[in-house]
Amino acid sequence: MQRSPAHLFITFTLIGLSGFGGVLPWARRTLVEQKQWLTSQEFNALLGVCQLVPGPNIVNLAVCVGERFGGVRGAFAAVGGLMLAPMTIVILLALLYDHYGEFERVQGILRGISSVGVGLIAATGFKMLKDELDYTNAGGNCHQYRHCNYLSVSAWLGCRHHLAARSSGCVEKSAMMIGLVGLFIKLSLFSLIAFGGVNALLPTLYDISVNQEGWIDSETFIHYFAIAQAAPGPNLLTVTLIGWNAFGLSGAVLATLAVCWPSCILIFYLQRVIAKLRHLQWKKTIEYSASALAVGLVLASAWQIAIRINGNWAAYALTVFSILFVLLSKRHPLYLIGLGAILGFFGLI
Repeated sequence: MQRSPAHLFITFTLIGLSGFGGVLPWARRTLVEQKQWLTSQEFNALLGVCQLVPGPNIVNLAVCVGERFGGVRGAFAAVGGLMLAPMTIVILLALLYDHYGEFERVQGILRGISSVGVGLIAATGFKMLKDELDYTNAGGNCHQYRHCNYLSVSAWLGCRHHLAARSSGCVEKSAMMIGLVGLFIKLSLFSLIAFGGVNALLPTLYDISVNQEGWIDSETFIHYFAIAQAAPGPNLLTVTLIGWNAFGLSGAVLATLAVCWPSCILIFYLQRVIAKLRHLQWKKTIEYSASALAVGLVLASAWQIAIRINGNWAAYALTVFSILFVLLSKRHPLYLIGLGAILGFFGLI
């Protein structure tokens, strides 16, 4: 049954606004349990296809669902609904950070949320690993891709030092245009290696943004990561804030677009090709291989980011507690974000 673009836009807006600590569980709850647009098997199959391409998995899923129920217009509506409200919220939070970020208690809150955020990423990786092991124990043909579970990627992109000059908050128009083009190209290239989503290659994003291009300093990157975790919406919002820090609103929009458009185009056509594959076992092997690769990337990313942002034993303890909380409890991760904020506020992190 077809759905109107407006219906798809509203549905994915609600999904995006519900997704604290990750949107995927809410997407499944809405599409499978509440609206029953997809069966559980159909949802899992679509997600498997989404993992075959780089880029944000939830954005890829929005393209697939939107295209299935509304064609090209439906795909645009679903992605727009998923991203518009969370982008607006995270930019408003960044504005508050610009005004109050110098206060020690505010920085403590962000440190606490960052430690929780790393735990959420790691817990996601462990859940994905459990799914892989369940498939293996069920007799899946896993020998073709088992090594992917231990893969850690440190990608290096060339073309260093694009011009992005700032002078007392005023950027020359020509220099800003060159900088925006450089931002768009660099992040588009980054998205092509981001299997498992942006958080799976967060250390690489850090290296590009802080060390190579100087779009943002190390401390602000960590704080923006925390803000992105505290806001509803997809985990790629850290990229939005990097663009915001470098070039304002135009940078935020272009940075977000850059990490989304390559995978959106790839998944739009790939899902049609995958659906026509007759060799079912070969199809499943591809899907599970991509999933195994994503597991390795997510877990490696969580470890590297934890080393960078956790400054004491209490921060590491909070990260470990966050992992266990997500794995062993069915409570909303917003509780963890609140706990991290409180501990940081009182200077315990």
